[in-house]
Amino acid sequence: AQFGLGPAFVYAHRRHQLPPGLRRAGLATVALAALLIGLAWQQAQFGTGRWSSAPLLVLLALVQALHLHACALAQRYDGLRLFNLLRGLPTLVTAVLLAGLALLGWLDPAAAALATIVGFALTVAVALRRDGDLPRDGGDGAQNDPPWQLTSHLRYSLQYHMTVLLGMLSTNVDKLWLSWSGQTQALGLYTVAYATSRLIGLVQEAASSALF
Repeated sequence: AQFGLGPAFVYAHRRHQLPPGLRRAGLATVALAALLIGLAWQQAQFGTGRWSSAPLLVLLALVQALHLHACALAQRYDGLRLFNLLRGLPTLVTAVLLAGLALLGWLDPAAAALATIVGFALTVAVALRRDGDLPRDGGDGAQNDPPWQLTSHLRYSLQYHMTVLLGMLSTNVDKLWLSWSGQTQALGLYTVAYATSRLIGLVQEAASSALF
């Protein structure tokens, strides 16, 4: 649901030396939030069939989407310090809250969802606060570059999104085929087995990414 808007803004920020802040990126955030509210509400109706869970699903989808968008925008700063902070903070906050709820005996699915919402919402607030404190770079675009336009920005973001979407489809053909031809239980077991097998090469992948 990101539609490549975050990476496109990073590219535009470097290329066209956009003014600081999240004013233009806010347009993408508003559109993204409206889209996710509709998708989450539809999933709540067709998934659980319980209206009581719909607000939690809406909030959870919204804060996670805003967090991903904030992480993408944070990559426009050198050093990626803000990006690394935003990636690790929600996990840490959510883990602490879940541990506290478990010790108090209050842990249930609704409480776990609320803890996750608090973790991601706090991270988005930190992103908005830290964005105004970081130094501004001048960009590396050429002097004769055309001015920034919303149409070209959206076109670049959709091109980026289509590239990512093609990669996701090509790496999940097996799951798509199983979801069409098999039962939901078989798909769930296969997905768990596949995700577990990916953990075997996690250390090697992390080492290669850090070194090269």
